[in-house]
Amino acid sequence: MMTDSNVNMRTAAWKRAAKEVVVRLFYRYLDGALYISENNYNYHTHFGLPPERLFRSTFPVDRARLLAQVPDRAAARAEVRARHGIPQDAFVVTLCGKYVTHKRPADLAAAGHAAAQAGANVWTLFVGEGPERAALEEFIAREKVANATLTGFVNQTALSAYYAASDAVASPSSREAYSLVVSEAISFGLPVIASDQVGCVGPQDTARPGVNAIVFPCGDTARLQEAIVSLCQNPELYATMARASEEISLAQDVTVAARALSDAATKLYQLGPR
Repeated sequence: MMTDSNVNMRTAAWKRAAKEVVVRLFYRYLDGALYISENNYNYHTHFGLPPERLFRSTFPVDRARLLAQVPDRAAARAEVRARHGIPQDAFVVTLCGKYVTHKRPADLAAAGHAAAQAGANVWTLFVGEGPERAALEEFIAREKVANATLTGFVNQTALSAYYAASDAVASPSSREAYSLVVSEAISFGLPVIASDQVGCVGPQDTARPGVNAIVFPCGDTARLQEAIVSLCQNPELYATMARASEEISLAQDVTVAARALSDAATKLYQLGPR
């Protein structure tokens, strides 16, 4: 089995109680699983799979395809920014995904606004669409946020250009099992700013605190602002994290996942059924 389930996900008490019964029963029929993060590993062991039957994998992205979509990154960067009225010299932090409450887009808008008010040349870019659009627009208007852009729906084939136009990717979510967007964004060497509730955060995961990622307590917009400003105004830190993101992305490709699946199947066959 392969899943992105996260042991730290915040759910209602009745759901946790039900899972303890139903999921634990289901796990009795499993001989092994692939795990894509440390949080995911803990999920599998919590429900009863022994460590020797767990095999490291990744939540794969087609890295080569993503990069091939923007053969000229500088041109794509300039075109996207010009289309949306974003200054060419701004430090752009992008949230890519559906506008929904648990992704907390207003937190990023507030932090970016505060950073700009403090003198940082920052812009926040919201790539996507969703039911919280009206609320987000109302927040931006009420708080007089002048450095935020909402793109509306963007086809997946065009996402690469938006990553190329960005300087960092943000995931301020209060509930995020993994965050495939982070895996895509680091292919373009983008440092990660993530809340402590995002499942791909961990020392050996896609967003590695202090390596290619700055992690902040979910809902703490002051700490989110600090993270944005530190990357914007510290070129050495930014360059180090950008290089690390690109290196980490090499292990997120579909070819790596395919090898991991093949190796796991072979080892599991040798172990036999539980």
